[in-house]
Amino acid sequence: MDEATRFGITAAERQRGFWLSLGEDEGRRRLPAPLPLDLPRNDDRYLPIVLNVLKELRGTVRVQVPSQWQRQVQAQWQTTSNDRVELRELPSSPLTLKAGTRETLWLRVGTHGKQPGQYRIPLRLSLGSAEVPITLALRVWPVTLTGKRPFHVRGYYSGPASLAGGATVTDATTRRLDAVLKVYAAMGGDVLDWLWNWLEVLPHVKI
Repeated sequence: MDEATRFGITAAERQRGFWLSLGEDEGRRRLPAPLPLDLPRNDDRYLPIVLNVLKELRGTVRVQVPSQWQRQVQAQWQTTSNDRVELRELPSSPLTLKAGTRETLWLRVGTHGKQPGQYRIPLRLSLGSAEVPITLALRVWPVTLTGKRPFHVRGYYSGPASLAGGATVTDATTRRLDAVLKVYAAMGGDVLDWLWNWLEVLPHVKI
């Protein structure tokens, strides 16, 4: 079964030059309308939206966000090189997208400053003169989760197993890894790679 049949690509999408999806491989599916998202209070999530390019396109990528949601919703563009994948601000200059390629737009959606409840957030994605609406169906739950410690991973890093004292997940290895990363984060560390001297961290760790 070809892609057009599998995903029901429409004539309007062919004319526009791209269609939107979520997921990869067997989990790949058309972007639902609306796009549902459940979040606790004072939290955020990243949503990857894939642009499936049907013909060569050139234009500037923009995402229009209602003024009352601009603090909570930001768009970023995924860039890929030989050794890393990064999220950056949307390019200010026009992009050229080749037919048959897939590009990923990320939406960072937060609930900071919003009360529990259900919200509809109308967005507009444009690529050059082509536009497509995206509606987020956000539900904010009346709960708050504990804080997260985000880390960037650089290279083929498998250090957590060493830091935890083993590759098997147990209460002891989880407690050890959490203690090490807590101290590292307190020092201002936010990148995990082989260049860091962990012997500088371990003397400060108490388990």
